[in-house]
Amino acid sequence: MIGSGRGGGGGGFGSFPYRSSHQQGTDGPNRGKRGNNKQKSSNNRCSSNQFQSQLDVPVDQRRILVGKNAATLQWLKDVSGANVFVPRQNNNCRVRREDADDSDGAGDISQQQQQHEQQQQHPVRVNTSDLPSLLHAFHEIASLLSKSNDFDKDSISCTVKIRSDNSDTKINGELFVPSDNASESSHGYCLFRGTMGQLQSQFQVYTTETRYDVDNISTIVDNTKFVQSSLADCPWFCKDAPVRNSSLAVSSDNQPSRRLVFVYGSDDTNPRLLYDAISQAMLTAEHDLTSSKSHK
Repeated sequence: MIGSGRGGGGGGFGSFPYRSSHQQGTDGPNRGKRGNNKQKSSNNRCSSNQFQSQLDVPVDQRRILVGKNAATLQWLKDVSGANVFVPRQNNNCRVRREDADDSDGAGDISQQQQQHEQQQQHPVRVNTSDLPSLLHAFHEIASLLSKSNDFDKDSISCTVKIRSDNSDTKINGELFVPSDNASESSHGYCLFRGTMGQLQSQFQVYTTETRYDVDNISTIVDNTKFVQSSLADCPWFCKDAPVRNSSLAVSSDNQPSRRLVFVYGSDDTNPRLLYDAISQAMLTAEHDLTSSKSHK
């Protein structure tokens, strides 16, 4: 089951009692305190859980995730905090299928060819003990793939295994890749959708980017949940996300130039409704802020 709780932090995968590092202040003993220390405290409580994911990124597109001298891959690990593994493509052991036809047993693929094809099909892996790190890595991987002119898919297959002391949970789903033609009116999109456990319940993750600070984001979410009580148990969290290769990675007030807001959960927690509500609230607030500055 998906856990649930006040302040968006009480939800998680399986029996994972994850509490958002930025929202524990709504009902916990550290009320009003926010920041990295709180996230570390949350991680310590959940250190027994491991997230192991596999992504079927096409072999010819994996170079996008690696980059020159593996610089992109290293950045991906550093910024997300997850262990991202991209299998190497061995170009020296290619065996033509037609060569196998000349051997005994015409039409059969040689053992070397089979091993090579299996190697080519090894998935990209993202492993971590931290839920924000996992979803942050998913977000950056999807973003990188969306910038490739050769990538023409809307999604890739993605499997997530959650291993805990008490039980293991598996989610089979898709990681969605945003399209350049997609509407940006909400500043976000559905990042992941899959079926979970034996009951095959639907699990969804939505994400949006914002330059709002954590206090403003938390206020928007708290107000939304107060007005719509059906969203009270829907978990969410916010994570700093510096921009790669940008001189604007840090804003003028020394705050990260963007933050990622993740809303997730099963159908009964209404993650889409909460996502739509806070996205619209942030858009309205940004519009009001822009208008007030233009009048000065």
